[in-house]
Amino acid sequence: MAALAFIFALAQERYPKPPSMILLDEVDAHLDSDSVAKLTSFINAWKMKNKSQVMLITHKDEAVECCDSAIGVSIEKYNKP
Repeated sequence: MAALAFIFALAQERYPKPPSMILLDEVDAHLDSDSVAKLTSFINAWKMKNKSQVMLITHKDEAVECCDSAIGVSIEKYNKP
């Protein structure tokens, strides 16, 4: 969570214009359900305030439920006997 706070603080304070898109790759992998809910709430508020897009790659159902749109990719294992 501290690293995410640092990333968003840099994106907001260091530049005159916030980035148009931020890509986060499985930043919620080690978070519990409550922390994922707080993270998605923060991301939604931040992107509305800064008019930015946030792409979140995740495996957490809680994060997928809170997104505006979702693209799903799944790999089916072919371990047939």
